[in-house]
Amino acid sequence: MRNRIPNCLAMLDIDKQKLRRGGINAAYCQVANAAVLDAACRLLPKVITQFLDRAIEQGTLPGLDSVNPKLLCEKFHAQLSAIPALSDPGLVQEDQDNRLGTFLGLRAGVTTDLAREIVAKAGAVVGDPMNRLREAMQAAYAAAPGAVRDIASSLRTDLDRLRLPEPNWKSLIRWQELKCVADKIRQRRGILPSSTIRTLQEALTGETRRLYDQVLRALATEKIVAAWLTAKAELSEFLDTIAKRAAEVTHALANIKTSLDHIRNAVAADQRTSRASVVKHVPGPTEDQVIAGMLGQVHVTDEAALARALLDQFESRLREICPQVCAWIKKDECLPELLRGIPPETHAAEFRTIVEQAQGAGQSFYELLEKDGIDECVDFLFRRSEPTIHLSGRDMARFGVSPTRLTIITLPQPVGPKDYQIRDKVRAAFEKIEPNCAFSDAPVSDRTITVVRLVVGWPIGIEGQNHNLLENYRRCHDFGHRPHLFYIVPESTDGKIVEGYKSLDSITTYPEKEENHAEKNHA
Repeated sequence: MRNRIPNCLAMLDIDKQKLRRGGINAAYCQVANAAVLDAACRLLPKVITQFLDRAIEQGTLPGLDSVNPKLLCEKFHAQLSAIPALSDPGLVQEDQDNRLGTFLGLRAGVTTDLAREIVAKAGAVVGDPMNRLREAMQAAYAAAPGAVRDIASSLRTDLDRLRLPEPNWKSLIRWQELKCVADKIRQRRGILPSSTIRTLQEALTGETRRLYDQVLRALATEKIVAAWLTAKAELSEFLDTIAKRAAEVTHALANIKTSLDHIRNAVAADQRTSRASVVKHVPGPTEDQVIAGMLGQVHVTDEAALARALLDQFESRLREICPQVCAWIKKDECLPELLRGIPPETHAAEFRTIVEQAQGAGQSFYELLEKDGIDECVDFLFRRSEPTIHLSGRDMARFGVSPTRLTIITLPQPVGPKDYQIRDKVRAAFEKIEPNCAFSDAPVSDRTITVVRLVVGWPIGIEGQNHNLLENYRRCHDFGHRPHLFYIVPESTDGKIVEGYKSLDSITTYPEKEENHAEKNHA
């Protein structure tokens, strides 16, 4: 132990020291350009345009005649006459008097079973066509959300322009007056000649029967208008909701484009930042070459047709992942609802995936890797991921220290038909060098092979190269290399150097004769 290194722990009692220290290094294999992401960013606006420019097919929406209040009143009038308590009383004065009492009770708003039945029937007469209109608007939203807002606005305007009929209750007042006349005639039956009484009664009952039909129409009009206004308010609220959802779909599509741009910028920034010798770049195709390969793979002649094909594949992909990312959304929901519910970052990643799956022959990550040379790439990654620590032979059982050496390799998921076979070759190449290495699958959107080699389980006090370690650590920052594995070191979730560790190096003094090989290691 060198006394001139004050930041090292003295190895007094090894059993009391927590073996938390670890030496970590990683190497990466990436495609040298972001042509696939560039192609995805170029095609996504065309896909969005294809979706938002969809038109509603002719005849999808029913005409307003189905919800015309006047026509609904005629329909309801026929239904009311079929109710026994409101049926035609004929010329029987007693039946006419009973009907008059019934109409007066309904007009006064007395709550009875008959009144509730009439209200329910009126609601059904108005509700059925309104519901059909609502279902047609829902179908239009599912097929063409870009056109729904204008249609909803036009429909609301047309409904406002419809004139509502007014119930004419004068016939009911006239009916009451005739009843009073009939009552007075009955009171004077002994005074007037029987022939006169008979003539007057026939005239009164005939007039009353004519008034019955007018009163029944007034009742039908009153109930239909009340039900129509309620249904119109509900429909207007639904139209507002549909228009709001359509606007949210447009906003969600814009967010997908922004998220995809962020992914492209992050990949480009990562390739610019990480230029240390631990990064192996595989040459890839240009953006135009990617588009040309996709046109041949999908069997289309222009980018508009390619966008339509990608839109169909995108919808299928969203339905496939929906149960995993948004379990509360039904798998068979319309595409606009999937766009609204699924996070834009997921949309962007999945769109990138379908673009990669539609690439032409020889353009997938694994095919490019095979073309560049699997064995050379694997050898490069394994050697450059050697942990940058030196324990000077102190990792012995007599000290109670037995570090663990791990090799963890993360491989991108296959997207092309040949990728599965090539990935198996990559695994075999790594296992040939290190039989005990562990493999894991990268996230769907990750197209980087990551090799991480670790030595874990040793206290800092037994390390023989503290000075070199700290100096190398500092120089890592200067060379743009991130020495930490992502999300492994708590103080550095993005893999960058920890400022606190640099400060340890800054308070340490070293003699000039001590040589440091950091610059050679990172050349």
